[in-house]
Amino acid sequence: MRKYATPADLRLHAGCAIGVGPGFVAGENVDVAIETLPGHEGGLVTRGATASPTGRAVPLGGAGKERFVHANEAGAWTPLVVPGAWVMAGQVLGRLGLHDLTAPIDGRVRGLVRGVPGGIAPGCKLAELDPRHDAPCQGVPPRAQAIADGVLTALETLLPARLSLMAE
Repeated sequence: MRKYATPADLRLHAGCAIGVGPGFVAGENVDVAIETLPGHEGGLVTRGATASPTGRAVPLGGAGKERFVHANEAGAWTPLVVPGAWVMAGQVLGRLGLHDLTAPIDGRVRGLVRGVPGGIAPGCKLAELDPRHDAPCQGVPPRAQAIADGVLTALETLLPARLSLMAE
């Protein structure tokens, strides 16, 4: 998945190249692409490009982009909370370089980047909070499941054709 960077032609490196999300073009840099645009998750793109990112966060419990924590600088990242934990606004979520990064809102830690001692780039999304008290913190969310189902469908479609070509 490459949200903003244009990926190289991955078809040169794999027998079956599947791109997930923006930046992929079926027939140019992948064999098939999987759509991740909200409302279209998991759709197969067999010709042409996936949708461009909208820059808008899908609201959860009334919170949009304010529920995300991004790196404001490069540096080693050390998370100090665990996924599923309930945190309060202002609570330290982790350390980026020499600085503490805090929760912007009250919420459950829905997503969290693992520790990266070698450093991360500025702008990297490090954490996502869900302000809903009943927010699920186990299992696969429906949106992620739809995207995974799209990948499985792509594999089921592409691999038999590739295997039969290899057998000939």
